[in-house]
Amino acid sequence: MQNANIYCLCLHNELLQKIKEINYIPVGLGNNKFSLDWLRDNTGENISNKNSFYGEYTFHYWFWKNKLHKIENNKWIGFCAYRRFWKKNKIEINDYNKFNESILNEIPKEWDNYDVVLGDKISLENIKWMKVLKYGKKAFFRNPKVILKKNRNIRFHFDMFHGNGVLDKAIDLLSENDREDFRIYVNESIL
Repeated sequence: MQNANIYCLCLHNELLQKIKEINYIPVGLGNNKFSLDWLRDNTGENISNKNSFYGEYTFHYWFWKNKLHKIENNKWIGFCAYRRFWKKNKIEINDYNKFNESILNEIPKEWDNYDVVLGDKISLENIKWMKVLKYGKKAFFRNPKVILKKNRNIRFHFDMFHGNGVLDKAIDLLSENDREDFRIYVNESIL
């Protein structure tokens, strides 16, 4: 892509050709075997040993420590995952043949006046029960009120995917001015 580098984070080597076809930069995460065509989060300064707990965030850390200072001026940086791509519009893609036509392959002109573009918020109320059963049993037993959608907050979501109590430890490291406000936010907010 001429005016952007979009890094596509993957867990499987088999996706290399598909990622190259759409001109995204393939990033291999975790301990799986990847060919030399992949950028890896386990080189340079890294925390890849934490990948099983933090997923793509291990690459974001790697990028910050090893690549951020090398980015060209006026060049966009994007991140996506092998199942979630930047699309040109919100139209659902039901036909794989139309996939290449629907994903972002150049930065739109209307973004010229922005420094950051974020994806839509994801409501935590709509977590599927299969996800809770697969990843969040401890988080569920820690807070059984999450059986009701209105009680599923950021803390529950974080505990479910990253480990119970980890977020509390991180919050405890914040400055006194921010600590309690942030703790209230993660315990009360669903977005």
